[in-house]
Amino acid sequence: LFFPREAFEAALQQCPAEHWHLARLNPPRLAPDAEGFYYSFAHDVITDDPSYIHQKSAEQTALIRIQKFVRGALVRKRLQRQAAAVTVIASCKRMWDAQRFFGKHGSNAMILRSWYRKFRARADHQLAHLRISKVQATFRGMTERRRLLDKHRKAAKLQSYWRMKLAQKALAHVTAVATDIQRVLRGYWYGRKPVREMHE
Repeated sequence: LFFPREAFEAALQQCPAEHWHLARLNPPRLAPDAEGFYYSFAHDVITDDPSYIHQKSAEQTALIRIQKFVRGALVRKRLQRQAAAVTVIASCKRMWDAQRFFGKHGSNAMILRSWYRKFRARADHQLAHLRISKVQATFRGMTERRRLLDKHRKAAKLQSYWRMKLAQKALAHVTAVATDIQRVLRGYWYGRKPVREMHE
C-alpha cells in the first residue's frame, strides 16, 4: 500500500530494520522528490520502489510452490515406504496362512493337490463325455434325417407309380367304354338293317 511522507517515521518504528529496503539507508530517508513510500502488510516490508513489492510477492509465490512440491515429494516417498512395508506384511501374512493351511512341510498341500487332480480328472471326463455325446447325437441326427429323406423319396416314387397305374387303368376303362359306345352307334347307323333299308 502507498502511504504519504508524513507516515514514514511511524512506519520505521513499527517495521524491523532488516525489512527496510530503501535507496537511502544511512540514515533511512526518502528521496527529496518522493511523495511517499510503500508498505507491504503481507511481508512487513518498507520500500520506496513499488517493483520490490511485486518482486517479493513473486518470490513468496515461488517459495510457496517450492514448499508445496517438496511436501508432495516427501509425502510420496513416505507413501512408497508405507506401501513397501504393507507389501512385506501382507506377504508374511500370506506365508503364515499358507503354512497354517498346508502344513509346515506341505503335507496338506499334497493331499489337496491329489484331491484337486481327482476333481479335475472327473470334470475333464464329464466334459469329454458331454462333447462325445453331442458329436454322437449330431451324427445320429444326420443319419436319421438321411434315412427319412430316402424313405420319403421311395414312398413318393411308389405313390407316383401307383397313381400312374390307377390312371392307366381308368384311361383303359374309359377307352373301352368309348369304343363300345362307338361300336353300338356305328352298328345303329351303319348296320345291316339301316343299309338294307337304304338300298330298298
